[in-house]
Amino acid sequence: MTKRKTKVAHKTFHPTYNEMIMYRLPLDVIGTRTLSVTVWNYDMLKENDFLGAIYVKLDCLNLADDTTDWYELQNLIRR
Repeated sequence: MTKRKTKVAHKTFHPTYNEMIMYRLPLDVIGTRTLSVTVWNYDMLKENDFLGAIYVKLDCLNLADDTTDWYELQNLIRR
């Protein structure tokens, strides 16, 4: 299990993230994994607020091509 973070999008209610995060694993191992994405409201002076999360099963994606898709956030319990 590893954790990676994107840059903080300041002063926007509609942030767009176009960042590539790479993991170097064999393709047969990647197909057994699930990507956990959490979204937080960053506040420099207070505790960050959890906005939602989504789990993406990587065996359902065509990893040979770039994938751009929208996923609805769920109010999942943080781990």
